[in-house]
Amino acid sequence: MLFTSALTGRGIQRIAPLAAKLWELANRRISTPDLNRFLERAVAAHQPPSYRSAIVRVRYMTQVRITPPTFVAFTNHPEGIHESWNRFLENRLREEFGFEGVPVVLMFRKNDEGPRKGSRGQPTRTKNSGQKKKRGRAPESERA
Repeated sequence: MLFTSALTGRGIQRIAPLAAKLWELANRRISTPDLNRFLERAVAAHQPPSYRSAIVRVRYMTQVRITPPTFVAFTNHPEGIHESWNRFLENRLREEFGFEGVPVVLMFRKNDEGPRKGSRGQPTRTKNSGQKKKRGRAPESERA
């Protein structure tokens, strides 16, 4: 908050530098790895509340826009994120990355992905692995 007076001109000289600083903060982009490290620390400090007896897992976070800085966090139950935990994460974002005085948008989306195929020793599926082989004689065009 900046106090000025149009009548006396007091504080007017501080408007331009503050506006430039806020513009710079509003146009700042945070890398996804930095956001994910931040998210790990925030979740370790304060776990999101459970939703209908299910554990809410916030998997990762990314910045999707600048001006205003807009972040999307992917979770298994976005409807289970309570407003208080949303405020907690938003305040932590402001503290960690210096977004004081800048509007920050934080959204939660459903992550349906689950474990990636091929990770953690799970076999990957080939193109035709789910199809059954036909039995019997081959068509005449394929017979030699």
